[in-house]
Amino acid sequence: MDDNVDGIRSSHSAARELRSDATREAPSDDVDHDAPLDSRDGDLVDDALAAYRAYQQGAELLGAANPHAAVTALERARALEPAKASIREALGRAYFRSGRFGAASAEFTRAVELDPVNDYALFGLGLSLLRRGDAAGARRNLKLAVAMRPDRCAYRDALTRAVAAGDP
Repeated sequence: MDDNVDGIRSSHSAARELRSDATREAPSDDVDHDAPLDSRDGDLVDDALAAYRAYQQGAELLGAANPHAAVTALERARALEPAKASIREALGRAYFRSGRFGAASAEFTRAVELDPVNDYALFGLGLSLLRRGDAAGARRNLKLAVAMRPDRCAYRDALTRAVAAGDP
């Protein structure tokens, strides 16, 4: 089995972000909802929309097996929304598919920092570390991914490869 991080598409982090946005408290009653937005608020909305569009473009390019172009779109999304785990995860996938394993490791690491229960980011991090020759680091992350999602054959197969790789 090859180390294709696109083999399993994870929407966990995106779904968690959407759920957390939906469960935030409603605005207090003392806020004037009819008041015009100041220019900074408009810029934030524009940035969020631009980040979403860049993310969508990057995801489409990944789906079309064009990871190098996906990197460009997803880097643009990351610049606008650096704290979004879903963007970091997708960028990690694009870097991995482009053969940029160091950059992939960094993005998957950041995705896990932002969303510690993101099993797919742990899987991608484990594969990236394995490709970089860090079997011990790969095993650590892959064990967590397998513990979270024991039903994922790709996770278990990657862990088996990391165990077989041993330590240098």
